[in-house]
Amino acid sequence: MKEQAKIRFLAAVLCTVMLLSCLLVSGGSVMAADQSTTDSRVYVTASVELCIQHINAKTAPQKEGYLFAGWVAKKADGTGVAIKSATDPVLSEDGVTVTAKFIPAHLATAACQVKSNTYDEGVEKTDLRIVSVVDDGTYQAFGFNLYKRMLNAETMTYEETTMCRYSTIGANPSETLDRYTGLYVYNGSEKTVKTPEDIFGQDAKGFYFTTVRIAGIPASVYDSCIFVIKPYWVTADGTYVEGLGEYDRVSDGKNQIVNVSVNIKDAQDIAAGRLNVTYNQNDYSFVSADCGRVFEEMKVKEENGTVKCVGNVENILENSENPRDIYINLRFKKVGSPVAGSSVFTVEKEEFCDVDEKTVQVVIEDVIH
Repeated sequence: MKEQAKIRFLAAVLCTVMLLSCLLVSGGSVMAADQSTTDSRVYVTASVELCIQHINAKTAPQKEGYLFAGWVAKKADGTGVAIKSATDPVLSEDGVTVTAKFIPAHLATAACQVKSNTYDEGVEKTDLRIVSVVDDGTYQAFGFNLYKRMLNAETMTYEETTMCRYSTIGANPSETLDRYTGLYVYNGSEKTVKTPEDIFGQDAKGFYFTTVRIAGIPASVYDSCIFVIKPYWVTADGTYVEGLGEYDRVSDGKNQIVNVSVNIKDAQDIAAGRLNVTYNQNDYSFVSADCGRVFEEMKVKEENGTVKCVGNVENILENSENPRDIYINLRFKKVGSPVAGSSVFTVEKEEFCDVDEKTVQVVIEDVIH
């Protein structure tokens, strides 16, 4: 049943509440890409020496707008083989071209499902099923880093705890190697099948779902508990690659909320920063914003389709402890019928500085939903 050719469905009694957002990121040295492939993945030619260097250091090569998804040896006959170590025999074969495989970064995010009776009167708890996507390549594991942000009613601030996360010294219960080609979606008694392309857009065509479930969530925290979700994968050679963080609440489905979590992936020392996010008012209406994990203090103002965001650290003597994380989460309500993967939330006018008020360059690309 684990063969990729067989359809496996995530759930038979769940209705979907798709809460999808993502951010293209860039950083580091960028290699020139090979000619476009027939799918959304890109393969970048590299030297054997560079491949071995990255594998030994457990570092991922960088490409703007993409995330590293493993080293692939392309043979003379056109077939590809995953490179599993710096001493993999395939590296010594004649006619082999070493390539770094990249997946669009906006696919490395999450969507969520809840049980079909979640919002019914008298229901005391529910489960939240989280899904992301991966391709058909060779990996050591897929998983999720999960955090829980609970609202403190007295201080009206969120206090965060770790639920599970990747570790080199211990097992993460969210890790798996299972992949699914589809999921059931229920609307009353009507059942349909959704594919990764349906949920994450055209770039996910030919990809697979991966999933984890958070069980026993009390109805009393549907609104007040924010789950921070970060999918990740470990490539065949053992390189850890973290996806993009997102905020989600159980109540988002009932309230028809779309979360647009703006991530920073490559910043260094930052203590304050501002940016604007513009959106299509024909498809979305701005609702509210959540402070991110980079700065403790944040102010937001919406004006005619533009959300202006300004944030800073609480301790003005120290730079942010988490400069490469979620800057802010913007909450929108759908008022139109946009196609999955077609909505662009434009990030512009970024200005960041460190504690000495020196300008710091932080590249943040547009968010795609």
